[in-house]
Amino acid sequence: MSLRPLWVAIVLLLAIGSPSTAQEWLSALPRPAEAPAGAAAPAAEIQPSFYDLQRAFETYYRQHPVDLNLDRLAPTVRFGGPKEEQDRRDVEAYKMFKRLEWLMEPRVYPTGRLDQAYVDSERARVSVDDETLILKQASANPLKLKFEGRRIIFPIAPIWKALGPKDAIGGTNAGRVNCAKVDPSNSAIIYICAPDGGIWKTTDGGLTWTPKFDSQTSLSSGDIAIHPTTPTTLYVATSDTFGYGVPFWGGHTAWAW
Repeated sequence: MSLRPLWVAIVLLLAIGSPSTAQEWLSALPRPAEAPAGAAAPAAEIQPSFYDLQRAFETYYRQHPVDLNLDRLAPTVRFGGPKEEQDRRDVEAYKMFKRLEWLMEPRVYPTGRLDQAYVDSERARVSVDDETLILKQASANPLKLKFEGRRIIFPIAPIWKALGPKDAIGGTNAGRVNCAKVDPSNSAIIYICAPDGGIWKTTDGGLTWTPKFDSQTSLSSGDIAIHPTTPTTLYVATSDTFGYGVPFWGGHTAWAW
């Protein structure tokens, strides 16, 4: 298994998150060996491993520590200028690698490289597991599927399709959904929130949606929590980490729908 797809994805992800910081610590990685003559790409054993990435990251941040307390500051109206921007970029770059480290470390142990045969076998189980979960909900049937005995008759047409918008500034955030929460008392009721589109609610398993946040001062939404005993009451984290500020819970504000 070649690590090249993983390697390229990590470099792009971290470079996008904070270009200057990522470039500095990624430069400490060992250089990949040249591919043998005629080979399409370097062999896996001569590509940097996950542990090479981890060592380069830890070495850089021992020499350039990041104050993670800066991430706990409450949002302010007045922006602090270039230093605040760089501090936030440094914190986000650090957290981005730590999230990736949490995801990848148990998956590449002990070699530092993905076991592609295992990945393929797990991927093959997805459709089987999905079908098992759908059959468990056959009585409620939130997806409006047809059943013949224990066999699922999937619709020919796709259940979801993109409706837009497709002209967001910079080509980003168009249609992005930050979270989806299902009413614990009724699986046909679902809430979603968007970075600049507010809260939307469906009562028919996703066939139709109604905006519920249009009267608020800000449509930017980062997360939703449903009250554990009163599911008609929602708590909304306003704002969005990427491009719309830092999400925060309003504290004393709740909405009932």
